[in-house]
Amino acid sequence: MRFFLLFLLFFGFSIQAFELDKSRAELDIKFGGWSHHFIDKDYQEEYRNINGEYYHYNENHRGLGFEISAPFIDTNHYISTGLWYMEDSNYVEAVHFGVAYKYRSLLESIHSIDYTFNIVAASRGFMHIRYDYEYQNLNGKDVLQIRSNYNVERKTLIYPMPQITFNITKQFHVDVIAMVSKFDYYQTTKSDFDIYEREKVNYWNKVLFFRFGFKF
Repeated sequence: MRFFLLFLLFFGFSIQAFELDKSRAELDIKFGGWSHHFIDKDYQEEYRNINGEYYHYNENHRGLGFEISAPFIDTNHYISTGLWYMEDSNYVEAVHFGVAYKYRSLLESIHSIDYTFNIVAASRGFMHIRYDYEYQNLNGKDVLQIRSNYNVERKTLIYPMPQITFNITKQFHVDVIAMVSKFDYYQTTKSDFDIYEREKVNYWNKVLFFRFGFKF
């Protein structure tokens, strides 16, 4: 609900504060949502060595949302705001509220391309990982025991999100969005002197995200 109120407040303020061409305002419905993860190789290999397989991210997001935008008078410079709901990469329900600036370049081969810079507030799941390493004496030999603990925590973060929109026709378009996802990796090692050493490593996943849209 708070995201919807932010959406209304921002667009209402924009209409009043800027000289926008209300006659060229646009309403877009967004749907779908598919992603490809460029996953940190060191993390994936360590995960596989311990768990026997790679971590499988959700890449079919079944999303739905909308966006309202309007240009400044006599220009192709737009401001926009929108809401987006989906199942995120960690299988958690996610809500995004964004405000954006975009520039539209008219073309001959397709209708146009929009170059967009979004600032997004997202309530979604983030991976939290912990590995505990401990050497135990078994039958006179020191054997490394590894315990893993994975959980997904819901957080609300604000981050930038660049986007390119290919307007195939005046009504139908495809969004391509670059996203960066961070998760925390903790490892605790018990040394020979019973001293526990704790280390935190931030892993970053780079994601390309695709969705379709229809303009009314």
